Amino acid sequence: MDETRRGRVIGLWESGVSVSAIAAEVDISLSTAKRWIEKFRVGGIAGLQNHRRGNGAARQTTAVEDQAIVAQVRADPFQAATIVCLTVGVAASPWIVRARLKEAGLKCRRAAKMMDLTNRH
Repeated sequence: MDETRRGRVIGLWESGVSVSAIAAEVDISLSTAKRWIEKFRVGGIAGLQNHRRGNGAARQTTAVEDQAIVAQVRADPFQAATIVCLTVGVAASPWIVRARLKEAGLKCRRAAKMMDLTNRH
């Protein structure tokens, strides 16, 4: 929820509007309205600050490492992601390598594995 809506919730609450009426007016759930009011009561204005710094875990590779991964795959597109990790020297999993390639619009290709021909073929 953005800061404007949070401020609106607190403003209405301080002016004496019921929590259910606040939730209906701001178009949020009752539990969300209660949670922001409680955060304000405990921490004041500082309690309303957005505590989220980003989505998910911290990025495991730097921009330089990302460029090295992409350059390696452009040079040899048929390397497995594990080999790319070892060649570039990045301490990341093959899933991370595939994610960086996807961001660059590339894929980690694998050579097709065919059955060996026998005398019957």
